Amino acid sequence: MASSDSIKPRDVCIVGVARTPMGGFLGSLSSFSATKLGSIAIQCALQRANIDPSLVQEVFFGNVLSANLGQAPARQAALGAGIPNSVICTTINKVCASGMKATMLAAQTIQLGINDVVVAGGMESMSNAPKYLADAREACEFRGFLTNGKFSYFDKRKMVGSSLVISYSKIIFWNFKSTVLILYMKPNPLISRYSFLPYFLNRKGSRLGHDTIVDGMMKDGLWDVYNDFGMGVCAEICADKHSITRDDQDSYAIESFERGIAAQNSGHFSWEVVPVEVSGGRGKPSTIVDKDDGLGKFDAAKLRKLRPSFKENGGSVTAGNASSISDGAAALVLMSGEKALKLRLQVIAKIRGYADAAQAPELFTTAPALAIPKAISNAGLEASQVDFYEINEAFSVVALANQKLLGLNPQKVNAHGGAVSLGHPLGCSGARILVTLLGVLKHKNGKYGVGGICNGGGGASALVLELMQVARVGPSSL
Repeated sequence: MASSDSIKPRDVCIVGVARTPMGGFLGSLSSFSATKLGSIAIQCALQRANIDPSLVQEVFFGNVLSANLGQAPARQAALGAGIPNSVICTTINKVCASGMKATMLAAQTIQLGINDVVVAGGMESMSNAPKYLADAREACEFRGFLTNGKFSYFDKRKMVGSSLVISYSKIIFWNFKSTVLILYMKPNPLISRYSFLPYFLNRKGSRLGHDTIVDGMMKDGLWDVYNDFGMGVCAEICADKHSITRDDQDSYAIESFERGIAAQNSGHFSWEVVPVEVSGGRGKPSTIVDKDDGLGKFDAAKLRKLRPSFKENGGSVTAGNASSISDGAAALVLMSGEKALKLRLQVIAKIRGYADAAQAPELFTTAPALAIPKAISNAGLEASQVDFYEINEAFSVVALANQKLLGLNPQKVNAHGGAVSLGHPLGCSGARILVTLLGVLKHKNGKYGVGGICNGGGGASALVLELMQVARVGPSSL
């Protein structure tokens, strides 16, 4: 039993956590938007913290595939959870590390004395990521002026001002493209009174014929824009560089499933998962989803027979030893030590330190090996003091390579399974691994834990937790 002396006024305390089950692609949670999943996680985390939503001062929530969600996804999730309209909400996109970065930013506001109660986390519905029809916008191409019947070509490089155009054409806004000016016109019945008129030519955007549809999930979530290839190619580069074989990856993936199934069967995930009621539709009864979809699809023999997904000849990364496309959300309620003690709340853990790191985009897979030591140092700890690690299993090779680079004991990494077996909803995972890490520390009697997660573009984030054993000493005063 820790005393209140171990909690300082500006310590960042975690007083409530929750995550939804991880739904498979087009699986059990596919009928929910990311923002709805976020609302479910936030609402449950607040209930578990035993605090009223009106106490929340700010919300930081991660989300990567925001297209078609509507404005301000984090705010939608917050208001849907009953958080007041007056609360500031910010959506964070650091690709896979979004949920963890949101937690880090929330922690900073508490450490700086800006806030006392902040909600952080992340959400994603990869099942509902839309597809895009690129270049489908229409506009007109401004070529010049017709003055008294004569055409004068317009050269934007010689343009000094646009007062003439604005005065006589009632233009709303404009932007430059190529060597001409694109104008968006507002009808003006008086324009015929003038002897000089802007001249437009050609329809822009989608032309007659077929168009190419872009997969929003691939484009904005799973594609290396710097090298123009899938993230799985980066995993293949990592496997080659660090001599990690197909068998190594398959064996790791199988163990991830076995650990996840064992944790589920032991009831360890019930501490973190909030059951979700899913409507049956058309008069059918609703169902309760309280287990991660991926754990029910495990077949070790089949996994070892899968073909490589990203490299035909000699490839080692498959759909089985990579993380699965998923839907889900996770939330954490953070509070200053001063506020937690005042309200006599149970403190689950403290955030001791955190850090980011980055390297070449195609090497994002091993960026956690840079961020994790920085975070441990920032926490004032030594690596030898860390009891358990959560390293996001974007691919099995990611966990294996970072274990190898950091010299970690595999038994201390992802003790309850990881993204390969549970799922990897992009904007959610950084927060999900923190919630799972708390469960690991709780059930395995650990004190210090480190979560690390890589992200597209070459980055990574890491965060250090200290599990506390402070019980309520009286009813909370809301």
